[in-house]
Amino acid sequence: MGRLLFCLFVALPFAAIALNHDSISALFMIVWTVVVIPLSMLRGLDYLRIKKRPSTAETLLKIPFLLLGLLSIGMGAAIIAWCLTNVFIKLLPEYSGETNIIALLIDGFGIASLLIAFGAYLLRLCAGRERAPFHSED
Repeated sequence: MGRLLFCLFVALPFAAIALNHDSISALFMIVWTVVVIPLSMLRGLDYLRIKKRPSTAETLLKIPFLLLGLLSIGMGAAIIAWCLTNVFIKLLPEYSGETNIIALLIDGFGIASLLIAFGAYLLRLCAGRERAPFHSED
């Protein structure tokens, strides 16, 4: 499964470019975006959680997860800053959320809290502090 996934990860974008047919190229890129990238990320997360000794592959694999973690934390912080700006400074017409700070705190800022938690998990995983919970010591 890993080799097939790697081949699809590398080959589908090049195949979509080489085909020069809009519909089939778009289908290839949709499959690549919706299926291949998430499955590759899950395989990489499993590899990072189970691997015992650091290797070059593990170090290279940490880079995209580190960037994704930082991006996730940044996006969550930006959503929280946007909400707080609209509550405390100026209510913009584009904002459709809560205008009361108590209601905003009860709602938990929507998806921003989840983005920050996921980003923190990825950063902990890249730092090597997170391992598989049921990992056997064979």
